[in-house]
Amino acid sequence: MRCLVYIDLNMVRAAIVGHPAEWPYGGYNEIQTPRRKNAIIVYEKLVQSAGFKDYGTFASSHRKWVDHAIGSIENIRDSRWTERIAAGSKPFVNRVKSVMGAMPKGRKIRDGKDGFELRKETAANNAVLGIENCNIA
Repeated sequence: MRCLVYIDLNMVRAAIVGHPAEWPYGGYNEIQTPRRKNAIIVYEKLVQSAGFKDYGTFASSHRKWVDHAIGSIENIRDSRWTERIAAGSKPFVNRVKSVMGAMPKGRKIRDGKDGFELRKETAANNAVLGIENCNIA
């Protein structure tokens, strides 16, 4: 859910809007006002994955999480979401790596601060691109 809120705040961090509700292309509005047709989100799965019993309670919690994050340090860029291919439980990260097929070559699953993560090794970038590009992950 932290990742969901983080993505909702992308345009706020970029100073494009003051609140995700002002950005018509993000997921915030679809969560707050579910579509009946052409929905991008599978609402029932989202509620189930988040551990809520009903959609209204989930949407209300989501709105509170976003509003809290806007007014706190949680609104700053977080490398957990911007520099990793996947982050979470070991089965989830393994599944992401598997689904990517040949693409994750050279990428390793590591035990991170808040779970497991999949990211490309920085050393591989240094060898190919040179040390001046070492932050590319």
